[in-house]
Amino acid sequence: MSSESEPEIPLTQTTYCVISEDINEDFVLNLDLKGGIRKIKRRKKTKEKAESKRFAAPKTDEEVNIFASDPFSGSTCAKYKWAVNLFEVWLNERNSKADFKSEICVISGDLVNMDNATLSYSLSCFVTEVRKCNGEEYCGNSLYGLTQSLKVFAVFLMGK
Repeated sequence: MSSESEPEIPLTQTTYCVISEDINEDFVLNLDLKGGIRKIKRRKKTKEKAESKRFAAPKTDEEVNIFASDPFSGSTCAKYKWAVNLFEVWLNERNSKADFKSEICVISGDLVNMDNATLSYSLSCFVTEVRKCNGEEYCGNSLYGLTQSLKVFAVFLMGK
């Protein structure tokens, strides 16, 4: 292929792509380094459209303040309420069973009034004992969601 005077250069890449920087035209030029131009094609300009869809219209200060005053969406609040209600129902049912069995500790107080040690102990019991309505165990993701919802409730809403 090459003469003796020219050393052979090994190629690790056989094609090279050039994108036109011209404002009015946007072309992709694929060069085959072994045989010339392979293809030239025109690309559609989508940059402007993508940027306009990515961000909403600017908000007024009043709109920002309204958004900041309610940091949780309705579905998020419903999830937190579900987790807290489930915990409270479990706690009441567990304590009623503890009255009949001496080896089960009664957990005193409710979620709002528990100290950190009692809350930690009760959450560990809750995770191991909670079940779905049909008696099946929750999957790991659901247990994680339950505990995180209770954590958000404890930290943000109760200040623990």
